[in-house]
Amino acid sequence: MKVAAQVLLIILFVILFLVGLLAGTFKFQLLDYNFWQGTFEKHNVYQNLAAASKNSLESQVGAGGGSKNDARVLTDLITSANVKDFVDKNLQNILSFVNGKTPQIIVYLPVKIIPRSLLPNNLIGIQSDIPLKDLLTKFNYQNYQSLPLQSLGRLGRLTALVFMGSVSLLVVIMILLVFLVRDGDRFVAPGIAVFLSGVITLFLSGVGGRLEVVPPGSLPGNSSFIKILAGNLIPPLLTELMKTWSVVGIVFVATGLVLFFVRRSRYNTKR
Repeated sequence: MKVAAQVLLIILFVILFLVGLLAGTFKFQLLDYNFWQGTFEKHNVYQNLAAASKNSLESQVGAGGGSKNDARVLTDLITSANVKDFVDKNLQNILSFVNGKTPQIIVYLPVKIIPRSLLPNNLIGIQSDIPLKDLLTKFNYQNYQSLPLQSLGRLGRLTALVFMGSVSLLVVIMILLVFLVRDGDRFVAPGIAVFLSGVITLFLSGVGGRLEVVPPGSLPGNSSFIKILAGNLIPPLLTELMKTWSVVGIVFVATGLVLFFVRRSRYNTKR
């Protein structure tokens, strides 16, 4: 009976650990503006994104029968500084909404640096910062209410609750596993729970590391803009996320191995 209880608790520990790992990744990395900015600067994302956008625009103009000189008016605006300004401001706006700091998504458009003659008619005269709802309205998008924005706005709070709940339950399960160990026996069951969690994390970090090298051309979708974004943003983000997972995995594997050799103290009670 005790063995069955230990097995069940070990399985629950591993499942809750993975849930907590995902929730912690979202809460403390993917929903943290400093993580994104630091990752982009470390991996030269702004420069690479600017270069890829220029090349794509020149190719599209060339395919349409134009020359590089025809596209120069726009490509001269695609500098790493302008890309950084555009990405950072929109990223801040989105994360502020997701973390519940603002009631709606504000979109930043660099309309002040784009020549008026190149702006679509429905964007002429608008402010640089415009609510997403107003922007979609200008493009005659009628299904704004169908977008899952309310759920997105609660994501920050939800991930925090899931993370705290997972950690709390993990502590309870670990205490139960410890109490199931008889005096003088080794902490084998707690060690297995921690060790397995670390091994699975290392395995997942290895799988994520392989995804980093997926060529942008193999990504789904027909939009070259989406492929440029995905090809330049996803690999560096995965690199930093998998580094964190690798460290967590190594720590848990090492802790699990240590627990295998630790014995529970015997307590002699006077009669």
